[in-house]
Amino acid sequence: MIKDKQNALDEGTVPITVTGVSDAYYAGPADSPRNLGVGVPLGAYLRCTTALTGTTPTVDLTFVTASNAALTADEEVLITWPQFTALAVGAVLFQWIPSIITAPQDYWGFKYTIGGTTPSFTAKMDIICLEQLDVLTAYADGRNLFIP
Repeated sequence: MIKDKQNALDEGTVPITVTGVSDAYYAGPADSPRNLGVGVPLGAYLRCTTALTGTTPTVDLTFVTASNAALTADEEVLITWPQFTALAVGAVLFQWIPSIITAPQDYWGFKYTIGGTTPSFTAKMDIICLEQLDVLTAYADGRNLFIP
């Protein structure tokens, strides 16, 4: 897949072992006119590069917009996935970013809460567009797309 390096939120090389956030994507100043409903649809994309391990591991995953790169100020949750207790190598999660956002902020990114005893996984996280998704085989499950 060819994509803009700027859209890469996590390269999937460092194990995730504690609650945290991906790198933040700078979407531009919130006070600039933006109509996210116009143009190419964008989606939040995560692909596991190492499986979720540990004793009773859990991962709660959201995609947010916020006014700071730490994704903590003026946060609005755009996407929430159900809690995961297993993620295999190659597992892919994808969901469209809503075109209607109550208060779009400067930054977008993933937030995750990880639990259990010695939990760990590695994942590549990106923002991708419809053209990038079209090259993949996708199976729809409601609004969520799970891409093998």
